[in-house]
Amino acid sequence: MKANDLPMTAMPVHRQVMHCDIETYSETSLPDTGAYRYAEDPTTELLLFAYTLDDESIQVIDLTQGSL
Repeated sequence: MKANDLPMTAMPVHRQVMHCDIETYSETSLPDTGAYRYAEDPTTELLLFAYTLDDESIQVIDLTQGSL
């Protein structure tokens, strides 16, 4: 039996794994206010977004220099 003869549910699946991390700044304190209020605070801004797929090198996007 060849792989193409198998039903779709039995086909091997390659899943990519993405790891990501963000760095933020806010005048409010995350531990004091909690994630929801921290994210809603108008002074909260996203500074860096870092990610990698599988074992590729880490990519860092500096959002202070522009948007995604």
